[in-house]
Amino acid sequence: MLIFSVPYENELFYVENIKNIPDLKYEIYVTREEVPGYHFGRFDLTRYDFTKDTEFYLCGNPEMIKTNTEKLKSL
Repeated sequence: MLIFSVPYENELFYVENIKNIPDLKYEIYVTREEVPGYHFGRFDLTRYDFTKDTEFYLCGNPEMIKTNTEKLKSL
């Protein structure tokens, strides 16, 4: 599962490549503007089911990394 999030539509990249990866589940978020075809707002890790041995790789804003690392530890 790939969760890809950017603030604005013009910051999206490799979307067509992502969509063309066989068997990849993905959700793409644009957090600061509503764009048809994409989720609006911030992603919420509590919406997803995953096992305790799931591996997560976070990349991006240090505050987002910190917040989501803490959330993952609590889940």
